[in-house]
Amino acid sequence: MARIERSRVEEVLSEGYDFELGDYIKLGFDEFKEEWLMYSLYGLVACMILMLSFFTVIGFVLLLYPTMLGFAVASDKRNENGKISFSDFFDAYKNFGSHAVISLIVLLAYLILYVPMLLIFGLTTFVFEDFPQLGIFSFFGSFFFIFVAILIVYFVMIGLFFAPYLIHYGGYSGTEAARESFRLAFKNFWWLLLFVIVTGVIGGIGQYLCLVGMFASLAVASLMNYSMIKKVLMTDTHNEIEEIGNANI
Repeated sequence: MARIERSRVEEVLSEGYDFELGDYIKLGFDEFKEEWLMYSLYGLVACMILMLSFFTVIGFVLLLYPTMLGFAVASDKRNENGKISFSDFFDAYKNFGSHAVISLIVLLAYLILYVPMLLIFGLTTFVFEDFPQLGIFSFFGSFFFIFVAILIVYFVMIGLFFAPYLIHYGGYSGTEAARESFRLAFKNFWWLLLFVIVTGVIGGIGQYLCLVGMFASLAVASLMNYSMIKKVLMTDTHNEIEEIGNANI
């Protein structure tokens, strides 16, 4: 089984890591093709889970990370056993508590930014009514604040990119994973930003083609993300154990 060893994380933090964007994209596509039907079906289920949980607001945030991590977990199972069962996609939920910590950090970022934004919108309305000549400045000021808020939230999401994988594959707690994820992200921030934008575009392509395409493109994008994690952080401990066992026979 592939794992993220703490020694490897420290090594990457010390020495940095190269970014092979083309390889990650290719590996993600290759993995998807191995079990395209199962990955697409789970893409459908994942969309349904997130859409239904969205009505609770906080439920969407809490379920986002373990749900999306399902593609990576299933990919591991396929590489180990040569096949996937549908239950494999839900193995990431066993660390739900730690994933919830990461989710609450994202939610807190939203609240810190968007509560003042709503207050500014209210202030804009009053300013526009009482001082029409100043309304235009308040209007543009509000949209500038929204733009900055979106950038900061996106910054937080990029910073937490590694966190779910550190939790599931490295045994990190939620707070540890958040801290180390930010450190890893800033070792190669601009390449990581570009990669997230590219996979985000790929993940969204399906919704412009057809509904079924959305489920497939979501799976492909998630598997590309996981391919990057495997190349940068993971070691295959499964093979080492097998070799020891074979040597003793």
